[in-house]
Amino acid sequence: MNSSFRAFTKSSLASIIFGGVVFAGSSLSQQAKAQPPYQPAYTTDPTSALGAYTPTNNPSSFGFYFDTQGNNNILDGLGFSAQSSWSNGTSYDVTLWSFNNGGTSPRDYTQIATKKFTQGNTYYLQSGYWWQSIAPLILADTYTNDPSNLIGYVISVIGDFSNAPGNVQYESNISSNFIPSILNAGNGFNNNTDTSGFYPIPFAFDNTLGTQGYFNANMSFVPAPAPLPMFGAAAGFAWSRRLRKRIQASK
Repeated sequence: MNSSFRAFTKSSLASIIFGGVVFAGSSLSQQAKAQPPYQPAYTTDPTSALGAYTPTNNPSSFGFYFDTQGNNNILDGLGFSAQSSWSNGTSYDVTLWSFNNGGTSPRDYTQIATKKFTQGNTYYLQSGYWWQSIAPLILADTYTNDPSNLIGYVISVIGDFSNAPGNVQYESNISSNFIPSILNAGNGFNNNTDTSGFYPIPFAFDNTLGTQGYFNANMSFVPAPAPLPMFGAAAGFAWSRRLRKRIQASK
């Protein structure tokens, strides 16, 4: 975990500064021992159809942007969904960043956590994902109705996909279920020939996917002790405005 990142919450677990993590008390150390099982940020319907994206350059990264809402966004694990074409010995990094200023520049991003998954090694399998624990950290609330408040997160899988056709998969229908505190804000990809300078952070948006993928990367959250409010239409519209503004600013 990048030591400069400080996450925040309104609860007594930690004091909050966006851009860094400050822990207080012993609650988090106790929660770190309570895994597995993991609590995925999203699940997918195993009976639904899958689409696939086959990169032509390597290495590449595929992921999605999201916001958080609620006081209990305690991240405790990272997951990777490998397809049948995952070749022996190939490694992929699941990496999570925070961003500010709309994420229009590589320097707007701060790496929060990362885990390497290598085929042939043993990982904990649950909900169709291989999992690794991380030291629990609290993700700052980033959801806001103000479209000018351009902060949030992005998670992706980074690696060489060129020899793994179809290894980047996503839902081709609306069958993904996100926990209430996570709002998927758009899908991006990047590769080492991208001239934007954003590799390995996803940036080139795939507008054809809507909010359906890429689902190779997943996160695990400590279960919230109380129900969290569901997002309404206003949340989606606010994120849509913010995403459009970020894309326009990058052109």
